[in-house]
Amino acid sequence: MVRAVAAVDVGDGVMEVVVATASGAVLSSAVREGAGWAQWVEHPMSGRAWDVAAVQPSRDVVEYYVVDREGVLRGRRRDRGEWSSWRNVPAPESGHARVVRISAASLKPGHRELYAVLDDGRLLHSWKWDDSSTWSEWHSAEIGGGTDVAACSPKDDLLELFLLDRDGNVWHRWFWTDTWHEWENWGHPGSSAKAVTVFRRAVDHQEIFVAGKAGDLGNRWHKGGEAWSDWGVLETPDDFVDVAGATTSAFRLWCIGVGSDGCLWSRSYNRGWAPKWQRAEIHE
Repeated sequence: MVRAVAAVDVGDGVMEVVVATASGAVLSSAVREGAGWAQWVEHPMSGRAWDVAAVQPSRDVVEYYVVDREGVLRGRRRDRGEWSSWRNVPAPESGHARVVRISAASLKPGHRELYAVLDDGRLLHSWKWDDSSTWSEWHSAEIGGGTDVAACSPKDDLLELFLLDRDGNVWHRWFWTDTWHEWENWGHPGSSAKAVTVFRRAVDHQEIFVAGKAGDLGNRWHKGGEAWSDWGVLETPDDFVDVAGATTSAFRLWCIGVGSDGCLWSRSYNRGWAPKWQRAEIHE
């Protein structure tokens, strides 16, 4: 059974999907365009995983991040096929609050950053400019009441950030030319939102999926120089508790959902949505 999911396009027609299971294990699989799912691989670690994130800071490098049930953050790196051990990420000085949700993004080659929602609703972020840098101090994203977070970079030097609040609204802001723009409240596409993901489909083209509390799934996209699309709504096979998205090419995107029963579902888009959601079999 799965409780949280993340996905990342690693290039060459491959998307990687990372999950935290109900027992706290971390597993990953690769989806190759036209070839389906690879065997699931476990990434053993101390502690029990609660949420997961994945990012590709540079070509041939992929990083997985995990927050465990005690709020401890860890990261693991694959560089040209070789995995590092899990290493602790410096924790925010947050008093008695702990990290409960995370998202990772890369603003430009070599850069990566983490966004963390605390159980008191604060949103913080920390970054590394390159492999030789240390993690920055944690900084406030100047908003509270958060329950989930998603971030992506649709092109170099542009970062898009989304937060869900306790009323199920979607909040949006972006970073461009060294400046953060003000938060704006998007409301919610259907029922109150409980999970969000955003990812780059192509250069300067991004997609967002929002899972609602009534089992609805909202989708919206944006291309540079154009306004954001209206919300579209997809039917789902279950009431999704978490959602992720990525691409295997600029023409094929994927939405991955975690059902209320812990099952993992996927559906792809290539000039039209695939007719049905497909269930992914996971064996720990």
